[in-house]
Amino acid sequence: MKNLPKVTGECPYFAFKGATTLADQITVLTGETTKGNPCGQFYGVPVVDGHSGKVKGMQRYYPDPSGQKAEKRFRRSFDPSGCLRPFGMFLDGDPIYITEQIAGASLINRLTNMAAVSHLFIDNIVPVVSVLKERYPNSPIINVRDDDALKKYNAGVQGQKKLESTFQGPIVEHPAPFNESELEAGNSDLSDYWLIYGDEVTREFLLNI
Repeated sequence: MKNLPKVTGECPYFAFKGATTLADQITVLTGETTKGNPCGQFYGVPVVDGHSGKVKGMQRYYPDPSGQKAEKRFRRSFDPSGCLRPFGMFLDGDPIYITEQIAGASLINRLTNMAAVSHLFIDNIVPVVSVLKERYPNSPIINVRDDDALKKYNAGVQGQKKLESTFQGPIVEHPAPFNESELEAGNSDLSDYWLIYGDEVTREFLLNI
């Protein structure tokens, strides 16, 4: 990672997903993979070990030619369990928003100026919340989960159930309020909601907790 240049300005894939200020909020790296699958240019987001607070590795994003989708990869030997990507300032007692995607956490912080955390993948949600509750025991956790309504296994719903069965005290379930036709069209996460409704409506939804 030390040899990769930093991105300045917008990252097209992330900007499409609403993370228009990502490179101003956190360090974003760029590089190129010449062998294997996927290959080509990638954006690299350093991820932090939840317990030590130190950068432990990097999640790479390989955008497709449209710039609207990307394949995500960790280094093959890297174990990302318990890692997260924080955004903003954290203070015990203040709300902490959690969401799966890097773009979603960036979007939350940009629109609300509140602390937000990407837990990176659904099976990582319990370890990440465990760290947050240990460090910020008085902070309410706001779970801006995905709603994979078209899939047999709705990972966002199941993740919330795991949180409720693991931890004492409320963890606020706060999925984007898609209507039925929007869900049927495949919309599921906060970036999808932002693409439909824009900054102001998305900010109003996030703050309506």
